[in-house]
Amino acid sequence: MLLRNLSIFFVLSCFFTSNLRAEIIDIEKIEKPFGEWRLLCENDVMLGNISCKIAQNFYRQTAVITYNLDGKIEDELLIIIPNARPTAFVQIKIDKNDLIFSDVIKESDFGLIELKKIQKEQLIKQMRKGQSLFLRFDDRNVAKEVTVKLNLKDFNEAFSYYLNNIKNTK
Repeated sequence: MLLRNLSIFFVLSCFFTSNLRAEIIDIEKIEKPFGEWRLLCENDVMLGNISCKIAQNFYRQTAVITYNLDGKIEDELLIIIPNARPTAFVQIKIDKNDLIFSDVIKESDFGLIELKKIQKEQLIKQMRKGQSLFLRFDDRNVAKEVTVKLNLKDFNEAFSYYLNNIKNTK
């Protein structure tokens, strides 16, 4: 009995005083600025995948445009403008290309700008070649129309960096 108790004590002592510890691995977050745009990536070491997006905050730092680059799902363009007036729509234009109109903004969408799939595809193609992205919307707080101009040169630098330095390492 004494030998058994000593054995248990020895095993527990070794367990609690051992330098062997499990390593806690957080998902690695990568953020690289390109002017006003940011390349944001998360590297999940366990699953061996990296998911990235290119994003910019604009208009009083409350609105955001995000281009998800995750290869597992269809590339997705997301625009959220919390100050945009519900029951209105957003006009979007890149350089001299045709004007694109969003769906009507719903009160329950918290500023999510809905676009048809074909419109998103068109915008993404234009963004990759363009110089400037314009967004025009009615601001619910100041009862006036607002036009925002975003620089696409920095967006394209972030996209090129992603293609050359991150996508190829996946």
